[in-house]
Amino acid sequence: MPRDGSGIYSKPANTTAVAGQTIESAKFNSVIDDVANDLNTPRPVTVGGTGASSLAAFKTALSLNVGTDIQAHNADLAAIAGLTSAADRLPYYTGSGVAGLATFTSFGRSLIDDADAAAARATLGLATIGQSEAEAGTSTTTRAFTAQRVKQAVEALSDGGAWELVSSATASNSASIDFNGLSGVYIEYKVVITGLRPASSNTYLQIRTSTNNGVNFDSGSADYGWIVMGLNGGGQNAIADGSDSVVKITGTEGSTRVASDENADNAFEINLYDPMNPSTRTTMTFWGVGADNDWGPIGWYGVGTRRAAEAVNAISIFMGTGNISIANAKLYGLKAN
Repeated sequence: MPRDGSGIYSKPANTTAVAGQTIESAKFNSVIDDVANDLNTPRPVTVGGTGASSLAAFKTALSLNVGTDIQAHNADLAAIAGLTSAADRLPYYTGSGVAGLATFTSFGRSLIDDADAAAARATLGLATIGQSEAEAGTSTTTRAFTAQRVKQAVEALSDGGAWELVSSATASNSASIDFNGLSGVYIEYKVVITGLRPASSNTYLQIRTSTNNGVNFDSGSADYGWIVMGLNGGGQNAIADGSDSVVKITGTEGSTRVASDENADNAFEINLYDPMNPSTRTTMTFWGVGADNDWGPIGWYGVGTRRAAEAVNAISIFMGTGNISIANAKLYGLKAN
């Protein structure tokens, strides 16, 4: 007799023996056959069996299929299982099939659970990084450690904020030293001249600017203004002109002239500030030093300006009279941060 829906076995009907009565063979055999059949049928789970007649069915019945129901043995998992857990520790692999524990503090967890970079910066106490000082609400006396300030420091060591060589020129009995193609990439230019010797004596060094890339250099009688101080062993001599056709870089008097002796060496540095800005007048500062057989050391320093506000993209440096016998010149540019 098959088991019922609950897996309960019941013997066949009318097979119960009664005391004093003869056991009928048919009924006896029916019970025995039924029991034998039940014993040879997979026992249901409800009565402690698996309902399976094969190993595969057994695994399926008990959800023991490797790779589907259960994890096969794995050396990496065994390595993790072999660790002794502790507070604020995180398991990690130190090699193939080898694991260890790393410290994982509450602060570290508070940083990792941040949803984005802004939240992470706040956790680190750097909420204003990535903002300008104005955005961060900081003053010049108590400035925040902002990304802008980091950027400025980096640029001071790389491209922005560092002088870059833009061009070089060599004079050999040349009428002038010209540099064209000034651009807005640089906020300041510097010309360094070494070994300058004029072809004529008692002359002076001067500069003009151009707004058409050197096609012509402005030479109007009131295009420039300048002040220069000349120094030598006999004292100093200051001269100026607020309305001139050039900016004079050296004095015009004999004692402050550019040395032209055979062994004379003159060196200059000329700085032009934001020349490509069409809204401001191009201003410049300069200084120089030389040696003269008559006066010994000679020095100059001064300032000059272009009187009109225009974008300047070329400069010309030349002597008041005669050519530049020899000179080496380099143009440097300073990028805006």
